[in-house]
Amino acid sequence: MTQTNPTDRVDIDFPGYASLRSRQRSRHLVNGTPDYSFSLDNQLRRKLSAIGPLRAVARCITRSHEPFMQQLNMMRAIAVGPDQLPEVFEMGQDCARLLGIGVPRIFIEPAELPNAYTYACDDVKPSIVITTRLFRALAPDELKAIIGHECGHIHNLHSVYNTMVVLMANAGAKTVFSEAAARGVPIPLLRQINWACQAGVRLFMSRWSRCAEVTSDRAGAICVGSVEPMIRALVKLATRGEVELAGLDINAYVRQIESVKGSLLRLTELTHSHPLIPKRIEALRHFHNSEAMLAWRPESRTDGPVRSAAEVDAACESLISVTSSKH
Repeated sequence: MTQTNPTDRVDIDFPGYASLRSRQRSRHLVNGTPDYSFSLDNQLRRKLSAIGPLRAVARCITRSHEPFMQQLNMMRAIAVGPDQLPEVFEMGQDCARLLGIGVPRIFIEPAELPNAYTYACDDVKPSIVITTRLFRALAPDELKAIIGHECGHIHNLHSVYNTMVVLMANAGAKTVFSEAAARGVPIPLLRQINWACQAGVRLFMSRWSRCAEVTSDRAGAICVGSVEPMIRALVKLATRGEVELAGLDINAYVRQIESVKGSLLRLTELTHSHPLIPKRIEALRHFHNSEAMLAWRPESRTDGPVRSAAEVDAACESLISVTSSKH
């Protein structure tokens, strides 16, 4: 009887694999940016990327901290793997394969605040942390949507830009104000200017961060194949996963935002790093049946017109705006 070597069926054509991976990634890129990215996220990131030296330093700092963050998570959290919560490990692999990023290391952190976050330099050795409170609250498809959301941050290089905020608000400002003091500008005046500049940077970065969340919510919907699990996951974030609120009327919850459109209190959102959850839900509903969603997930199409990227982004720009009372 002829013996066959099972390894003969293994494809070892690495150049072919690399070429296929490159084609898969470029198919969904527009000017080097993922095609699902929110327009305002892209615009604000271009302003940040124009500061070339700062971005290079930010990447260096982020990369140098990655081993420390990995070790810290290994000490205080549960590391997901093939033998430890393998179903969650597979979710991370699926999301990474689909988006074309490095497979993230996922950690479950003991904490009673429902939260998830990521730490990465580009997509090199990315880490995703999910707290136990959020982990317990989510159904499997909702959990995959949250993992996909965090993979969206990695895919769009958001971590590096967050590091830039620190540099812009501290190191760069310190040099400028030191020179001004040496030229005789009064110290109290410099302190006021310094506060104003840092406040301006914080407002700019808060605005960008809110737009980045819209982008990553879209990535979560793409990874799970529908906007609905991502919406349900956002509702659970809003309710902290309380069982008593499981029957929340999502439509009524979203309509609440209508009552504050003309209120000055809406301006408090200017300092928020995340949009109000009703706005995020509405932004996802705009993304449903969009050209970008269907390019990734054609099987998710439902009855109704297909919306162009420009149409969806225009609706979301109005929705996410804090200063406008018309959204």
